[in-house]
Amino acid sequence: MKPLECVGNIRAGKDARRAEEELYRFVRGFLLDRLRPRLEGRVRSRMDPEDVVQEAMLRVLASLGEFHSTSERAFQSWVLRIARNLIADQARRRSAAAVRFNDGSKTGAGPRESRLPSPRPRDESTFNRRDWIEAVLRRLKPREAEVIRLHRLEGRSFAAIAREWAKSEEAVKRFYSRSWDRFRDLASREKGSGR
Repeated sequence: MKPLECVGNIRAGKDARRAEEELYRFVRGFLLDRLRPRLEGRVRSRMDPEDVVQEAMLRVLASLGEFHSTSERAFQSWVLRIARNLIADQARRRSAAAVRFNDGSKTGAGPRESRLPSPRPRDESTFNRRDWIEAVLRRLKPREAEVIRLHRLEGRSFAAIAREWAKSEEAVKRFYSRSWDRFRDLASREKGSGR
């Protein structure tokens, strides 16, 4: 089965599991040879080509609704662009994992003990932040809160929201911008009042 056939079957829900497996095999085979030379230096120590393939495939599946072409070559370019963006994002990140720290023991490697706080937020702070965001969203008009949830929290594109709402993409962008400005204004007042 060709990649675009797999995409069509996944969209139609026709033997989708098999189509996803075949699409993964294609994406993996297509990307691995192209990625290994791109993962140079410090990025290679933090990112394995197989990990890039996995993440790229997840993004491909999540974005299939936004891919509109009947060309195999366009599909390959789209998949490769997703993978390149993943690599570029990782290369730009400054990772504490790339710096060796002393663990405090006599045999610990590295120049000094790490003074970085744990990057993993405590569960309660995550819940409190989400509750605070939801409290601010409830103060907006329902449609304003919805566009912020869809774009900011769920990661939906403006094009996808525009299709769902039967509006132009530009109209959705303008509406989002106004809604986001109101959200920020309410959020700053909320913080200022100490609630």
